[in-house]
Amino acid sequence: MEHSKAPWTKNQINCLNQWQSCGFFHPFTCGNPNCRADLVATENGWKCPVEGCGYTQDWAHGFMAKYEPKKTNWAS
Repeated sequence: MEHSKAPWTKNQINCLNQWQSCGFFHPFTCGNPNCRADLVATENGWKCPVEGCGYTQDWAHGFMAKYEPKKTNWAS
């Protein structure tokens, strides 16, 4: 599967954060076992929103950075 690596554009950040909150696709979560919060896309990659955590991730699935989620695209 193709990956998209940070840095990301404003449009890519918008798409990524929409995937995170769409409700029908499992979000990326913090890799810190004591946290597990949903990550937030920024220009420099995913960041954990929990103060003091500091977890980051620099990649996402390629389609997430290219397309906004549309539930109808996933219906069978």
